[in-house]
Amino acid sequence: MRVFQILDNDVLIIKDNEQYSDTAEHFKADSGLADLPIKVIYDDTQKQCLVDDNYEDYPNANYDSYIDNVTAYIEAKASREYVPPTLSELKAQALNIQYSKYIAKKEAPVTVDDLQFSTDENSQREWQIALTLIEDKGPYKVRDSSNSLVLADVTKEQLMKAGKAARAQQLAAYEWFMSIRDAINNCKDEKELAPYMT
Repeated sequence: MRVFQILDNDVLIIKDNEQYSDTAEHFKADSGLADLPIKVIYDDTQKQCLVDDNYEDYPNANYDSYIDNVTAYIEAKASREYVPPTLSELKAQALNIQYSKYIAKKEAPVTVDDLQFSTDENSQREWQIALTLIEDKGPYKVRDSSNSLVLADVTKEQLMKAGKAARAQQLAAYEWFMSIRDAINNCKDEKELAPYMT
């Protein structure tokens, strides 16, 4: 579908799946045109060209060129309407980025006797169950030195060591995030904030 329309001071352009819609004044700004008719109905469905209530020849090279340039108008509109984020919004973005890193640090596996123990919340619940069920030694899901998930015999002592290592890791990750959070909140401009945006 190809449409160029001006009705009630609003411009509508459709080219296949692309669509531009805005006021005539904004369209002038986005297109660089100085002057427009008051009313235009031009489309390939009805195959008509109505300009200020007068029928003109169809097709019309001008209106076809406006339709062909719809991508440029959409980009110009986006650029015109772009409002840069505030420092507060940028700080929120930076905190989200750093929080993801905090979760990764907090939930990184811990290694005890060449066995990697997962440390996410589900794994910690599984530890609690295993500690209750295992008397001295028993089967538990771990990753071996080749990073393959295996069911290995682990001792209660290994589970306890993994738990202590996970707790230390969680505390270190939390302290790291608190210092990053404070640093982000104290940033005075985008330049200071830049290192925390990746």
